[in-house]
Amino acid sequence: MTSQRLTVRPVALTRRDVLRAGAVAGLFAGVVGCGSDGAGAGGGGTTAMPAPSLNALIGNAPLHVAMAEGYFSGARQKVELADVLGTDVIRTVQTQAIVGVAGALPALVAFTKGVKDLRVIAPVYSAAQTTFIAPAGSPVSSAADLKPGMKIGAALAATPPTYFAEVLVREAGLVPGKDVQILTLGRAPDAWTAAKKGLVDVAWSNPPFDTGLIASGEAKLVATAAELVPQWLDTALVTTAAKADAGRDTIAAIRQGLAKAQALLREDRDRAAAAWARNARLDERVARKALEGVPERAWAATVGREGLDAVVAAGASMKLVAAGVDAGAMLSGDFPEATR
Repeated sequence: MTSQRLTVRPVALTRRDVLRAGAVAGLFAGVVGCGSDGAGAGGGGTTAMPAPSLNALIGNAPLHVAMAEGYFSGARQKVELADVLGTDVIRTVQTQAIVGVAGALPALVAFTKGVKDLRVIAPVYSAAQTTFIAPAGSPVSSAADLKPGMKIGAALAATPPTYFAEVLVREAGLVPGKDVQILTLGRAPDAWTAAKKGLVDVAWSNPPFDTGLIASGEAKLVATAAELVPQWLDTALVTTAAKADAGRDTIAAIRQGLAKAQALLREDRDRAAAAWARNARLDERVARKALEGVPERAWAATVGREGLDAVVAAGASMKLVAAGVDAGAMLSGDFPEATR
């Protein structure tokens, strides 16, 4: 069977789109009949892969690189990226998509809360994406500059950025919520707006959003979560146990395409930056600068247990999961080369 031409077309979905079957049916057409001679087995359908904040997060760079470089062509069908809210990715994988990209922490929480068929296939981004920035004229340039009475603008409660904000405060020898207040402000642009208005002293962020602000001289980097928590699994390819079996060939091809993209990000940053910028519609200079600050371990092609253990520790700290829960039970045995 000959390979079909890869279609590069990011698809934007709202929460309502995901929850309404009529709107989603066409997008996730490749899911129906997976494992047969149709789409799921690589027979000419469409595989839509949901991912959160598709063009906004550096953690999605491997997906864009794989799309731009044609690395998903081994799936022998069209592969499309679908921008889906993070909380909806797992639901979409359960009901519609054959595979998706989910945060490791929400995947762990879902697994421990009853989604026992959820499986991690491979890492997408194996480092913490969160950064902390302040206005260029701020007296805060590092964790050591935090003082009692200051405020940090974080994301939603019980999310990695909020957890990392607590780690940042402790790094300064202070007590989160007592010495330094952590405010839940939502998206990184919202936190930055609050910082510019003087409502918070430090704002959470992530590349490439912070990259442009820092390059323009408007903001300065205070800390990176990758330095605060060196071992971390941020996002991963996920599926269900049944789909891992029925759609093995398609999933394996997607995983292999992802691994090639991760290798390019490790070995040829300039080419990878150009590919990421092209597919995500970014300024190539911003993409290249953003990649400069990424530790090489972020592009690992296999799940590191230390990173998974760090996610468990974070979940336990926020009382989302029990301490010491066996996250390894989520790892799919169908693709051992990526989860050993």
